[in-house]
Amino acid sequence: MSACLFLVPLAVGLITSAVEGTAAVVYACEHSRRGKSAPIQTKFCDTAILEETLKEHGVPYKIKSDGEITADFTSGKIRYFRTAADQPFQMQVFGVKDMDAVVCNVQAIEKEYGSNVQQYTYNRLKENLPEHMSVASEEILEDDSILLTLEVED
Repeated sequence: MSACLFLVPLAVGLITSAVEGTAAVVYACEHSRRGKSAPIQTKFCDTAILEETLKEHGVPYKIKSDGEITADFTSGKIRYFRTAADQPFQMQVFGVKDMDAVVCNVQAIEKEYGSNVQQYTYNRLKENLPEHMSVASEEILEDDSILLTLEVED
C-alpha cells in the first residue's frame, strides 16, 4: 500500500491574502512616516525559521530578551513581536525610507519563510518516518509543492 503527501509552500497560502497584506504594509508605511505604524499580523510562528530567513537575506537583526526581533533593512526597519508565546508574530514597520522597497522586502521574507517551513517539514517528515514506511518516490511540482509517495509495509 502507498500514500501520497503534498508539501505545499506556505507562500501558496499567503497568495490568497497578498493583496490585503500588501495594502496593510503600504498603510503601515504611510502611517510610519507620521509615527503611527499599526501592527500587522503575520503567519510567522517559528522564531528559528524567521531568524534563518532573515540571515539568508543578509538582513541585520537584533533579538531582545522577550523574543522581539528588529530587522534593519536599508529601506526601513521591521519589528517582529508576539503578544503571547503561542501566537504568530506581528510586525510593525518604522523608519521607512523607501515604501516600495519595504513592500518588496516583506514579500520576499514571506516567500522565503514559506519555503523554509516547507523544507523544515520535509526534513522532519523524512527523518521521523516510522520503520514500516519508506519513501517510494519524490517529485517537485511546478508550484514548488513536493509530492512524496510513501510505501507502507504490512
